[in-house]
Amino acid sequence: MAAPTVGLDIGSNLIKVVEMRPGNPPIITAVGIAPTPLEALDNGTIVDPQLLGQHVKALLKEAGVSSHRCVSSVSGQALVVRVIELPRVAPNELQDQMKWEVEKHVPFAASEVIMDYQAIDRPAEAESQNMEVLLAVAQQEMIDRHVDVLRAAGLKPSAIDVEPLAVCRSLLDSADETTVPPDTTVAIVNIGASTTDIAIYRDRLLAFPRTLSIAGNQLTEAIARAMGVEIAQADEYKREHGEVLMDQAYQQTQYGAEDMGFHDFSSSAFPMPDFGTPSPFTPPPSTDGSPHPSGRMPFDFQSQDAPPLDYGAAAPPVPPAAASPPSGPFDFSTGAPQPQEQTPPGEFSFAAPAPPSEEEDSPSAALTAPPALDLPAASGPTEPPSDLKIHVFNAMAPVLTELSQEVRRSIEYFRGKYPDTPISELWLVGGTAKMPNLAPYIEQEVGVPTRVADPFKTSQVSVKDLAPDEAADISSFCAVAVGLAQRDMLAGPPRSKK
Repeated sequence: MAAPTVGLDIGSNLIKVVEMRPGNPPIITAVGIAPTPLEALDNGTIVDPQLLGQHVKALLKEAGVSSHRCVSSVSGQALVVRVIELPRVAPNELQDQMKWEVEKHVPFAASEVIMDYQAIDRPAEAESQNMEVLLAVAQQEMIDRHVDVLRAAGLKPSAIDVEPLAVCRSLLDSADETTVPPDTTVAIVNIGASTTDIAIYRDRLLAFPRTLSIAGNQLTEAIARAMGVEIAQADEYKREHGEVLMDQAYQQTQYGAEDMGFHDFSSSAFPMPDFGTPSPFTPPPSTDGSPHPSGRMPFDFQSQDAPPLDYGAAAPPVPPAAASPPSGPFDFSTGAPQPQEQTPPGEFSFAAPAPPSEEEDSPSAALTAPPALDLPAASGPTEPPSDLKIHVFNAMAPVLTELSQEVRRSIEYFRGKYPDTPISELWLVGGTAKMPNLAPYIEQEVGVPTRVADPFKTSQVSVKDLAPDEAADISSFCAVAVGLAQRDMLAGPPRSKK
């Protein structure tokens, strides 16, 4: 039986921790959230592992966490996760094939990375001549620094996971078949502080990932610019007064869509968009030891059985990034799938990357912010206007429009790739997910039933001094941390009977 486990999610703004012990359902025994020390990070990269580790340690103590066994997550530009399509080969031939695929699909020198891969098993596609393989590759230096943080916090790393798989585990794998039938296709949008992860799961297996640079921080910055206040004040306005005003949303959306030049990708007349670097994900081994591509993760500190890949003298044509040489017992287990037949133009074209246009490089910058209000700025406290809620919404509207359009573009791309696979629901998680009326607004714009998901719903919450209403307030923040803690407590998703 799995031991009590700490799920640790280190975000760019917040650190989230959940302690869970086995049960039917699993039991959450501790929950903690604290600000991430900004001086420990530089553009999402850990620069001071010891400082960050001490903040994690203080949060563990404050939350009353007693276990040291930890599953954590990594994300960012130093991690590449994608599904590739190959001619079907026998399992013993796949390892040789994958060492060449790393060089084709990853922008890092093969000598500076650690990797994992997992063939995706879809019974309905067993007779296909091709096969899909989930590939996860991370720079060694990024993993080393992450492990340094865990050790500085007094934690013992069991595995390192990726966020979309953890979210899948907390919301899909842990749900029973009456709530989420095995053949259901669900889109989950995780709106964080600096990025938004869009992931579509087909039969509870990852089928399409994408990461956007439109998230909570961009909303705060838009408020600060439009209202002439500092970031701290803008963040307070967003938290206290941020709301989608549905009676104005349609007009604002039309303005933003026209300004953005949105295209209908249901028509073949338009080329597929450049989605940039997709969001990270990974795979899983089932409790009976057989590979199961749906909820476990690559960089596994327990399994030492998988032989290392022999890269030989081969190296990708891209100059290697500065990184430490491979070191440490970072072994890989299995991961979770995400089929992707077509690669949108520009995605992972690392051999000869085309420089992004100014608009693509900074989507929010292309929007025209509403006129600034005549409010005092910077120096002292500002007196909020009486119609503050309207002003805050007007400031956020262009960013919300852009976010909803990008979600819609992702949905349309998936529909073009899997025309016979309707998306049943869209679920929101993350810190911005509970903004009033955000779910109905996205449902109106995307055309898919949308709701805020609750990762605590399939667990028993037994946390001292945490009232039910308080748990409901913080649940959407904890989707990743819950899924990390559940890693070895779930047998994997039910298999389709197709």
